[in-house]
Amino acid sequence: MRAKYLLAALLCTFAVAGCRNHQSQPAGEGSPAAEGPFAYVAFEGDAMLGQVVATLDDAYEIEAQDKVTVQKEGVRVELWAAADGKGVVALRSPGSAPVHSAADAGSEVVGTLVWEDGFCPVCLPCLGYEAGWFKVDLDGREGYLPETLATWDFADRN
Repeated sequence: MRAKYLLAALLCTFAVAGCRNHQSQPAGEGSPAAEGPFAYVAFEGDAMLGQVVATLDDAYEIEAQDKVTVQKEGVRVELWAAADGKGVVALRSPGSAPVHSAADAGSEVVGTLVWEDGFCPVCLPCLGYEAGWFKVDLDGREGYLPETLATWDFADRN
């Protein structure tokens, strides 16, 4: 329960501060083939530690709410990409946006994502990314949000 509360607080912190599209890699890592936003994420066991922002000789610099340095031993790093259906999607700013049935502004609108000013934004599970559109799960229905209105974050949705 505590972990879910901390994750929710962390999501709100990211979103209220303005979710950013991650396209970073720790020093010494190769460029991924992933289309769209991505991040290198560090885990210790099943616990997500945060985004790896730098690789040192025997440690990683990790950013979640603050920057911390953790020893490499016992930590694994995974590439999380929107194209692979990892992370969450939220609106870039308070307001609303139509969720489309396809990655096309002319397609049918299947729902609306709303972020009320003064509240934490709603984060939808990311199911994929294609040509500037995030594929999302909106209450059990697949839909698409344009990257011009939405942003991706590596946050774990469990």
